Amino acid sequence: MKSSPTLITFAATLVLAPLPLHARTNTPVSYTQDVLPLWDGVAPGALGTAPADVPTMAVYRATGDRATGAAAVIFPGGGYQHLATEKEGVKVAQWLNGQGVTAFVVTYRLGPRYQHPIMEQDGQRAVRLVRARAARYGINPSRIAVVGFSAGGHLAGTVATRGTSGNSTASDPVERMSARPDAAILVYPVVTMQAPHAHTGSRTNLLGVQPLPAVLREMSLETQVSTQTPPTFLVASTEDRSVPVENSLALYSALRAAQVPVELHVYERGRHGFGLAPDDAVLSTWTGHAADWLSRTLREPRIATTPTADTTTHAVVDARHRGANGDSVRGVPVYRTINAAVAAAPNFPLTPYLIRIRAGRYAEKISVDKPNIRMVGAGRDSTVITWSDIAGTPAPGGGTLGTRGSWTLRATQPDFRLEHLTVENAFDYNSNARKANEDTTKIRDAQGLALALTDRSDRAVLNDVVLLGHQDTFFADAGRTYVTRSRIDGNVDFIFGAGRVVFDDCDIISLDRGSTSNNGYIAAPSTDVSTYGMLFIRSRLKKASPSMAPNTVSLGRPWHPGGNPRAVGMAIFVDTWMDDHISSKGWDRMSAGPTANGERIWFEPQHARFAEYGSKGPGAVASPSRRVLSDGDALTYSIDLVLDGWKPGVTR
Repeated sequence: MKSSPTLITFAATLVLAPLPLHARTNTPVSYTQDVLPLWDGVAPGALGTAPADVPTMAVYRATGDRATGAAAVIFPGGGYQHLATEKEGVKVAQWLNGQGVTAFVVTYRLGPRYQHPIMEQDGQRAVRLVRARAARYGINPSRIAVVGFSAGGHLAGTVATRGTSGNSTASDPVERMSARPDAAILVYPVVTMQAPHAHTGSRTNLLGVQPLPAVLREMSLETQVSTQTPPTFLVASTEDRSVPVENSLALYSALRAAQVPVELHVYERGRHGFGLAPDDAVLSTWTGHAADWLSRTLREPRIATTPTADTTTHAVVDARHRGANGDSVRGVPVYRTINAAVAAAPNFPLTPYLIRIRAGRYAEKISVDKPNIRMVGAGRDSTVITWSDIAGTPAPGGGTLGTRGSWTLRATQPDFRLEHLTVENAFDYNSNARKANEDTTKIRDAQGLALALTDRSDRAVLNDVVLLGHQDTFFADAGRTYVTRSRIDGNVDFIFGAGRVVFDDCDIISLDRGSTSNNGYIAAPSTDVSTYGMLFIRSRLKKASPSMAPNTVSLGRPWHPGGNPRAVGMAIFVDTWMDDHISSKGWDRMSAGPTANGERIWFEPQHARFAEYGSKGPGAVASPSRRVLSDGDALTYSIDLVLDGWKPGVTR
C-alpha cells in the first residue's frame, strides 16, 4: 500500500493538487558542471592534500530563460562519514535546475579524520563562496538557500542557525560575505545531538566518542534557533528508524517559538534515505511542495514591500486633544503629547505598538526606551517633532548636555520604527555661527542631534522621514538601521556613528555654510573594524542652495572617538547621484585629542573603509583619492550583508 502523508504547515496552506514541478522537469535541461575548491590553496585545518582533505563544490547551472537567479547549496548526507553524492547531491541539483535554481553540491570534509568545527567551517565557506561568485553564475546574492539530507541536513541547519556575517576587513573577498542563507530545506535531518533521539553515528563522527554535554547542546540545532534563522522547510517520515521524526519535530517547535516561518511535511511511510523518492507517488510529492515553497520564499527581494507587522493603532497623539491624556476616542486612547503616549505603552510589547501622531508641531524632547515602538505621522510636512538642545546646553545636574545628550528624539531599544514625519533640531546654528568669537553669547559647542539611535537599538526603520539639523543631525551608533525614501539635512558630520546603516533611495542635503573652500562633511562613521558600517545606495547627494560653491563638501571623514584604533569607519556610496558641491578629493582627514602631551592625532581617509561604485552626476569625478570598487568587491557591500540578513518590512 502506498504511503499517505500527514502535512503540518505554518505560514502557508497547501492544497494537494497537480504540481508545476512535474510539468517543468519533463523538458530536458542542460547541466553545466564546474568543480571549485572552497579555498584557494590549502583549506584551514587540512591534514594533508589528498582528495579527502580538499573540500569542493560542483556547480550545476540553470540555463537560458529557465534560470530564476536563485541558488541552492546542497549538502548530501552520510552520517558525517561518507557522502551520498549521487542520490542526495547530483539528482537534487538536477531537480533544482528544473525549477530554474542554480545548484552547488558540496563535498565537505568527513569524520573520523575530521571533526567539528571543520564541517561547519566548510559549510559556511560554501555559502560565502556562492555569494562571492554570484555575478559569475547569474545569481542574486540575496536568494541563496541551503539544502541538506540526514547528516547533511544537520550541516545545512548548522549553517542556517549559526551562519555568521562577513568580516568586512578580511583580505580574502570571500570572507567578507555573509554565511547566512536566505532559506533552508532540510530532509530527514539530523537535528539533535542529545539523547534519546540523537543519531549516534553522526554524533560520533562529528564530535568524537565522549563529547561534553555543553558541546552536545551547542551542536543541537533546536538550541541554536533565533529570530535571524531563515525560513525553513522540513521533510520527515514516521517510519524513519535511523533519524527519528522527533528530530524534525523538535526543530519545528523551536522555529515556531522564535516566530521563524516554517513548513513541516511528515509522511507516514518512508525509510531513511529516500532522497527525491522518484518511485513513490506519495512520498515524492515533497519535492513539489518544496519547489512551490522555495519559489514563494525566494521570489521577493530582501527588503519586503508589504507591511510585516500588525497595523492596529494602539494610541493617537493629537496636540488639539481637549480631554485628559488617555481618554478613549472611538476605542483608542488619545494623548496631547508624544511623551505621554510613549509613557503609557507597555514596557515590553511583544508586537509593534503603533502610535499615530496627527498633524501638528510637537515641541518635545523624547526618549523611547521601550522596544517595538512604531511612530507614524500624518506626513513629513504635516507632523513635526522639534527641540533645540545642543552640546553646549546646560544639563539639569550641572555641566552641559554634550553631543550625546543633545537629541530631539532618541531610541535606545530594538525594533523602533519612524514613518511619515519630520524630526528637527531647531537650534539657530547659522545665527550662532555669525557671532564674533569674542561675543560672550556665542555657544562654542553648537552641534545638535535631531535623531539618536543608541544603546540597544537594533532593527530600526526610518521610512519617509525628514531629519533636520546642521552639525551632527543623525547619530546612528548602535545595531542595524534601514533608512528609505527619506531626507537628511546638515553640514558638518551630519550622519555619524558606529551603527550598520543602509540609506536606500534617500536625499542627503548639504547646507551652505557660505564658504568657498569647505562647506562640510557628510558622513563620519566610527564603525568597529569587525563589522559593516554605512551604505548609501540609489540615493542622491544634493545641495540646499544652487549658489553653494562647487567642490566644497567631502563625502566623509574617519571618526575615532577618543582616538579608538578599532574605529575603522565604513562609508560606501553605490549607484548614488552627486551634485557639483562634492569635493573632487572625495574624503578628508579627521583628528582626535588632544593627548596628554597636548597633541592631536590625525586619522587619514585612506586608512578607513571609504569607497564608491557607480557614482553619477557632476560630483562623480575620477580622482586618485576616491577609491572605486571593482564589480566583485561591490558585491560585498549589499543591503543584505550590511543588515546581516534582517528584512525590514516597509510599506510602499
